[in-house]
Amino acid sequence: MLAVVGLGMLHITSETVKPKEPALSEIDSSWAGEPVLVEGEVSSKYFSGGNLFLDLGRRNLTAVQFDTEDRFEEGDEVAVEGTVRIYQGEVEIIADSIE
Repeated sequence: MLAVVGLGMLHITSETVKPKEPALSEIDSSWAGEPVLVEGEVSSKYFSGGNLFLDLGRRNLTAVQFDTEDRFEEGDEVAVEGTVRIYQGEVEIIADSIE
């Protein structure tokens, strides 16, 4: 019975947790581990082995999406939902979705 209640609470919590929506310029290493939703213009991109790397805005914050398609071009406006991570000393967003 306790397990059922726990699963119910986990479901309710996951449905109510919304990503924060900072400006690209606000994201730095202090955001590591935070879920975010950001919007920006693709300033450059790299696609290799099913992995997509988009540099966003003038700051060139990189959004990374693994095992995906190459469907964006430089100049596209995108919305990225994911988690901020630090990789080799650089701040990036590991994307759950890019629209």
